[in-house]
Amino acid sequence: MQKIIDRSVLKEYYPCGALRAEKRMKNGKLDGVSKFYKKDGRLWAKQYCVNGKPQSLEICLPERPPKHLFM
Repeated sequence: MQKIIDRSVLKEYYPCGALRAEKRMKNGKLDGVSKFYKKDGRLWAKQYCVNGKPQSLEICLPERPPKHLFM
């Protein structure tokens, strides 16, 4: 008998409607790379999980925003 694997992407949104997170799920547990976004749409972190357990976290934004964003 073949085992059925349920894979899906759970999307979460800020109250303003902007995408907050894309979480990869496998059989109801976090599995794979999940991505987290700021309200302005910039990717700020990636988290890798296996069978619901976090393995690594990568912060994607620089410490300070580029100066051209304030001009």
